Order: sequence, then structure tokens, then C-alpha cells
Amino acid sequence: MTAWIKSIAIPFVYIIGKWLWDGFTVTVHVDPAIALVGKGVMLSCQPVGHNPAKIQVYWYKWERSKNTTLYFYNSTENGTELGRAGDQHRSDAPRGRYDNGVVRVKLFPVQVEDSGQYVCAVINDGVYQEAIAQVIVVGFGSAPRLTIEHQQNNSITLRCSSQGWYPQPEVCWTDSTGQNITAMAETRIQKDVTDLYQIHSTLRVADTASDTISCTIRNPLLKRHLKEVIAISGFFDLEAEHDIITTVIGENAILPCRLITKYLPHSMELQWRKVGPGKDKIIYFYLYDESNPLVNSYPQSDKCPTSYLSPNGDNSREWLRKEYEKKAEVFKGKEFGKGNISLKLNNIQAEDEGKYVCSASSNLFHREIIIEVMVIRIGNETSLQMHHQKVCQYECKWKGWYPKPMIFWRNHKGQSINSLAETTEVQDEQNLFTVASAIAVSCGTPEVACAIINIESEMIQQSTAQHFVGSLICLLLFIAVTVEHFFGKCKSQFQNVIDQVQREREQSRNDYDRLRMEMDQLQRERVQFRNDCGKFALISQLQGQIDQQQREMNELQRQMEQLQHENNQVHRENDQLKKERGQFQVEKNIFQQKIQQLQLENDQVQLERDELRMGRGKKQEHSEEVLRTLSARLAPFQADGVLGISPETSSEVL
Repeated sequence: MTAWIKSIAIPFVYIIGKWLWDGFTVTVHVDPAIALVGKGVMLSCQPVGHNPAKIQVYWYKWERSKNTTLYFYNSTENGTELGRAGDQHRSDAPRGRYDNGVVRVKLFPVQVEDSGQYVCAVINDGVYQEAIAQVIVVGFGSAPRLTIEHQQNNSITLRCSSQGWYPQPEVCWTDSTGQNITAMAETRIQKDVTDLYQIHSTLRVADTASDTISCTIRNPLLKRHLKEVIAISGFFDLEAEHDIITTVIGENAILPCRLITKYLPHSMELQWRKVGPGKDKIIYFYLYDESNPLVNSYPQSDKCPTSYLSPNGDNSREWLRKEYEKKAEVFKGKEFGKGNISLKLNNIQAEDEGKYVCSASSNLFHREIIIEVMVIRIGNETSLQMHHQKVCQYECKWKGWYPKPMIFWRNHKGQSINSLAETTEVQDEQNLFTVASAIAVSCGTPEVACAIINIESEMIQQSTAQHFVGSLICLLLFIAVTVEHFFGKCKSQFQNVIDQVQREREQSRNDYDRLRMEMDQLQRERVQFRNDCGKFALISQLQGQIDQQQREMNELQRQMEQLQHENNQVHRENDQLKKERGQFQVEKNIFQQKIQQLQLENDQVQLERDELRMGRGKKQEHSEEVLRTLSARLAPFQADGVLGISPETSSEVL
């Protein structure tokens, strides 16, 4: 047993002595103390104390499952590293080195999974020492992206999103007064595949609740935050009196567009562009930003700068596409300040026909309207030719029309005979149409009319041709009958033919007047439709005012209900005070009764005291009388010296 104790004690004493003689400590350092995701962190380990001749240093990460060795150094190998074992699944394995007694390991780039405890173990001549370093990895995510997700009636829904945070961040919503309104928001925070947190928070507020709304995301470990502000009082809309503009080639046209807003946003982008297949290009561009002094730089290439517009001067820029430099212009000065952002096109040509978009953007809030330009031209050359055969052929021809017109053929009864016509259209270099239409009908048809209509301008040109084949035949018959002495009969027949032709001509004129009346009716209906659209806009405006008054009435109702509630509360408090007052009165009466009772008791005590005083006085007088009597009786004995009692002693005896 003694030998076994010696076998254990001797090595233990040796180790203790070795440690006391060659004692050393291990210090570790982490730089930086808190590492950002994607950055680097340096782990330093230094043995302090006895200068060893043989030393081994291990850097490893302490984990429950297994310890991952990051770096191993052995001084017996001429100061060279013998092993380096990083995570084989990572291409960015830790890099270690030994330099002047300090063993360093660099982790780059760090991830969330690199957080934890790292151990530096040192074996010096058989003595083992270790130190633990704590690596803290945090993620300072992206700036919040604050957008307007939805707008309905008088409320809007805002979305605030960000990613790349660790540990779990804090989300805060505030209004323009700094009041915290986070309780009104719905926030969802979740981890991605790299263990970093993503934030998606939505907030629904009234568009008149505040001028601005702020979304702030804060890292609780770093005590740092990122903030984004969006203006909601700068909501706007675009409107136009007409969405279709019809103009004639060579004239000027104004494409209406008006900006409607309560408050001008801090920044805004306005533009006009032409859209369509192969035509999508910006014509006019305007941008201002109150917080950016560098907006006055201009783009190059096919764009030319123009003079500044209100409201911002140096913090704005404006340009037109060069090909529109003399064709397009916008309203400036007071009109622009009133929101008139209409575009004027000068000297309209056929190629200017198409769709134009007026758009405005601010704080990711976007509005646009489409204006369609219809270009027309009325031709000034019309011809009608007739070819005399058994089958009569008519041809109508027009030049200089835009857009392509429509052709109508009618007979003397007003019936359409378009199915018998052959029409050709030719467009010249100026995009103007030359239209030729031919038709073949029986020569017995008294009258044929052709008409061309420009659908956009509702203008008509008509040519009418009458052939008198029947009358010529009648004339020949008339000559023959004259020769044969049948002059009267031929004259009557000839008159009948003339009357019939006259009636057909009158019918054709009536048909033309009827067609014209129908077109006038369509024009009136079109004007009425435009007026109805204006009335509809007025009704919409009135409806908006009614809704606003309804909201004010609801607010007044809510205030009245609040006042009623407060009034009921005051009544309840008043009733409670009345109850307490009645209880106090009862207690007062009881207290007064007790006072009266105490007064009676006090009077009784006073009477008893007076009686005691009177009884004591009578007793005192009685005692003095007895004393005098006794003294008179003892006087003879005192004189004889029989009793040695003085009068004072006798009184004490009594």
C-alpha cells in the first residue's frame, strides 16, 4: 500500500515542482472583440513566463460534438507548422502562423456559425496550460427598404424589409412626431440558410395621419441602427381632361396632364414618353430632389438640357430629346407650379400619331396616364368618272387623306352597293392616302353616289352621277314617233321618265340629309358623352367631399360618445360621493351621540366628584371634632404626666 502511494505521489510532486519551477501562463486576445459577418477576426495566443525549449500549441474550437483543430505548432520542427486542420467543407480555411512567441489564427470571412469559444492549449516541457477566447459574430444588415405596398380609399399599407441581421434585431415604426406606432404593425422575422435574420414588417395607416413614417431596425448587440423615412402626405395623382386628342396635320396639339397633390413630395420625377411597338422612348424628363445637390448634371447623347423649372432650381434637372427640341414644349412658371405638366406638340405630322404616357414617381409611388393622339387630314381633290357601256362603270378618287378613310357607295334608292365596288389605297411619303374606288352597275340605274368619310373628324365628301340612257332612248323614240306622227305619246313617256329621275334625285338628297342628320346626332351624343364624363368627375369629387364629411361626422360622433362616456363616469363618481356623504353624515350623527353621551358621563363624573368633595369635607370636620373631644379628654392625663402623647401624636394616632 505504501509503495502504491509512493508511485502516485512522486510523479505528482514532480509535476508540481516542475510547474513551480518552470511556471508559465497563457494569454489570448480577439481582434476585433465583436466581428461583423463577412469580415475577418484574428485570434492571438502567447505563453508568458519561462522561455521553453520545447513547446506545442493547439488552437481549436470547443464544440459539444467534437473539437475542430484550427492550427497546430511544434517548436521541435525548427519553428514550422506540422499540421493545419480546418473545416474541409469551407474553402476559406483558417490561416495560422507563429511569430516571435505569438501564435495567431485568422478567420476570414466569418459567419454566424463561427461564433463560440476557442481554446488555445500550450504544452511546455510536459506542463499543460490553456486559455479560452470568446468570438462574437454579429450581422449588421442592409438598409431598410420602405415601400408603399397598397393604397385603398384613405389608407395605405407600408412594407419595411431588410436582411443580413444577427442576432435577432428590433423593429420600430415612428410617425413624424416621433411617436412609437410599432404596435400597429405586423412583423415577421425569420432565419435564412446562413442563420441571418430577415425582416418583413407591414404597417397600415391613414394617408393623413402623419407627414412621414419611419422604419428603424436596430442591432441590440452593436447598439447601432439603420433608418428609412418615407413621406406619405405627398401622395399625388394625375388627371387629364381628354384621353384622346384628334388633330389635323400641320396644326398644334396640347396633350393634357395635371398633377394633383396636397403636399409636394421632397423629390419627384416627371416624364413624357411615346409608347408602342418600336416607339418606346422618353421625350421629356424632369427631376428634382431637395436633399441632393448633384441633380443638376445632365445626360449626354441625344438629350439636350433646358432651363430650370420651379420649385427647386439647382436641385433639379430637365431635358428634352433633341429630335423634339423644336416640336415639344412644357408649361413653365406659374402653370407648372399649379401642377400643369401638359405637353405641347407643334406642327403635327402623321408620324406623331400614337400613344403618349405622362408619368410621375416619388418614393416608389408611381402614377401615369395614357393620351392617344389621332392625326387626320382632309383631302382636297375629288373626281368622279363614268364609262358609257351596256354596264356603266363609275370611279371615285380622293387624294391627301389621313388616316385611311372609309368609302361608301349607294344607288338611287339609298341602298348600299359597296359589295360591287373595288377600292385601292396608296400611301405616299407623307403618310397621306390616295383612295380610288370603282363600281360597275347596270346603265338602267338612274343615280349612283359615292362618299368618303374620315372617321376621326366625321367629315364627308360625296359625288353623285346620273346617266340618262333611258332619256336618250326616249329621245330617239320621240324622233321616231314624230316621224310616225306619234308625238304626243312619246312626249308623255319622256315626261314620265323625267319625273321619275327627279323623284330618285330627291330621294337621294333625302338619304344624304338623313345620313347627315344621323352623323350630327352622333356628334351630339359624343359631346353629351364628354359632358357626362365631366359630370362623372364632378360627381366623383362631390362623392369625395361627402365621404370627407361622413368621416368628420363619424369623428364628431366618436367625440360625442367619448364625452357621454366621461359624463356617465362623472355621474357615477357623483353618486359615489353622495353615498359617501350620507355615510359620513350617519357617522357624524353617531359621533355627536357619543359626544353627548360622553358629556353626560362627564357631568355624572363631575357630580360624583363634587359629592366626594362634599363627603370628604364633612368627614374632615367630623375628624376635627373627634380630635378636639379626645384632646379635651386627655388633657388631664397629660397634665399629670401619665401619658407621653403630644397633641401632634394624638392626631397621628387618630
